[in-house]
Amino acid sequence: MTVEGREVRGRGGRLPAAAIWDMDGLLFDTIPLHIECWRLICEEEGLSCDLGAIRRVCGCHDLDIGKVLLGEQVEGITQRRIEELVARKQALFTERLPGSIRLHAGVQDWLDHFAAAGYGQAVASSAARHDIELAISSADLTAYFQIVVSAQADVNRGKPAPDIFLLASERLGVTAARCVVLEDAEVGVRAAKAAGMRCVAVTNTQSAEVLRDADLVVASLADASPAICDDWLGLL
Repeated sequence: MTVEGREVRGRGGRLPAAAIWDMDGLLFDTIPLHIECWRLICEEEGLSCDLGAIRRVCGCHDLDIGKVLLGEQVEGITQRRIEELVARKQALFTERLPGSIRLHAGVQDWLDHFAAAGYGQAVASSAARHDIELAISSADLTAYFQIVVSAQADVNRGKPAPDIFLLASERLGVTAARCVVLEDAEVGVRAAKAAGMRCVAVTNTQSAEVLRDADLVVASLADASPAICDDWLGLL
């Protein structure tokens, strides 16, 4: 089976399943960089950077974060002004991203397991497409992923809507029931479950209680075996 120019085969010559990865806070420890960029924007505007507000909407589109972070502090702020400040924040993030890439613990082992087992793999993120591709390239992970889906470029509704994960599974040619989503945000867990997919949630940015609707919640991917996904999908 050829997926966007790359042949990937599982048992019987078909993709047996798919692993769909979130990026920020799950693949990479980039949440501190996002917070730093928002802090700089708030500092430029003479505003406070409410970490609680950012974490409440962690995993959402930057526009949604901007509406919460800026809208709660600036009475009457316009949509256009929010968009301008979000664009500035995104430019700061892109500029600093290549030097801030660090894989979270256990990620490499899970990537290797899925690749060896013949899973298709995709990144489905609320980030801009160029940032997703830049991060993957900087981490030398391009060969692992056949599909990249950006909520900013590819779907009308971001997380917690299921659209981004459903599009990833469609492009991989794998039904939703044969997909496992890896997430660190509550909105991502909700999106995965709405898509009818299994979900592994890691408490990198939000608590186990917040992420409780996932099929498995762990402190780190290093604390669990990716073989549990094979078990869920009947691949063992």
